[in-house]
Amino acid sequence: QLENHSKDSKEAQCQIMFTFKCPHFSQEDWRLLLIGDYFDFDNVLKHLQSSKASGVSNRTAWHKAWLAFKQAVCFAFTNRAAELQKYKNYIM
Repeated sequence: QLENHSKDSKEAQCQIMFTFKCPHFSQEDWRLLLIGDYFDFDNVLKHLQSSKASGVSNRTAWHKAWLAFKQAVCFAFTNRAAELQKYKNYIM
């Protein structure tokens, strides 16, 4: 599925961002997700809490960034939910 989105990531990003019930995620975060690039949870958290956030410094902050990331991944790649749940269980 990533190959489908990454062929024309700008078009995929527009389609996703204007879809009803699209998770709140910054344009840059959507771009990174759709091209399969590295993800920085500090940036995710900053976009969620405005520029005042200092980044992921505790379990609560990580969890908040993780939930936003997981919602976006599952929205764009519906088959990844089980994999992400296993990862969360491993980390927590």
